[in-house]
Amino acid sequence: MKLYHSILEFLYQNREKGFLGITHICLNPNLATLVAKEMKEEGVIELKQRRFQGENRTFNFISPPRLAITPLGIEKYKSLYLLN
Repeated sequence: MKLYHSILEFLYQNREKGFLGITHICLNPNLATLVAKEMKEEGVIELKQRRFQGENRTFNFISPPRLAITPLGIEKYKSLYLLN
């Protein structure tokens, strides 16, 4: 849950910048991707990931995910983590 909060907080504080990478938040890219996918299913973030094609239309490389907070994510962050 701490990683979830860290990602949501980072995206909230940088929401004007659009889609951002989160690899600096978690050194384990598989764990970061897993948490990001869970957050996407909840609707609190949008996930964008580019696939680069090689020869014969095979995928040679998938870029690290880039995330943006949704309006639902903003409301959730404000209600859970900001003191009014």
